[in-house]
Amino acid sequence: MGKVKLEIVKFSPEKPFDVENFYCGRPELDHFLKKQLAAQHAANVLKAYLLVTDDDIPEVMGFYTIAGGSYAKSTMTRQYQKQVPHRETACITLGRLAVDKRIAGRGMGTQLVLHALRIAYAAADAVGIYAVMVEAKDETLVPFYRDKMGFIPLKTETGEYKFFIPVTSIAALL
Repeated sequence: MGKVKLEIVKFSPEKPFDVENFYCGRPELDHFLKKQLAAQHAANVLKAYLLVTDDDIPEVMGFYTIAGGSYAKSTMTRQYQKQVPHRETACITLGRLAVDKRIAGRGMGTQLVLHALRIAYAAADAVGIYAVMVEAKDETLVPFYRDKMGFIPLKTETGEYKFFIPVTSIAALL
């Protein structure tokens, strides 16, 4: 793929996007983009943001989804448990994140996460949100969220790879 200008835009059902050639290496994420994203976005289950080319009909090269959520205070380390008064902690969940294989390894996943953190940071100014939470699909993604992006592991009993980052820590990343 040659030099292409990319930008992150909010999904809109009124705007056409080319998703036909999107391939991230995870069939469930490819399928979600092509068959489920529009309906879930329209139903307000989540909001989706797309990394697109500047073509007349923008081609999707990556995407992420965010939604409101919560997680159990008991899954946090004691240091953070002290900061939260309730059993459940309000958060924004960074749901799905995918980058097309054609541009993988160029920092686009990082850019998508930073964009999501900007959205969460702005939302936290309007409503009470303690953190952004994410669940990595498998252990290969743990270094990305924990080491590169600064997310903090949550305790889980079922072997899930869940992480959070307090909203107060986001400003330093932006």
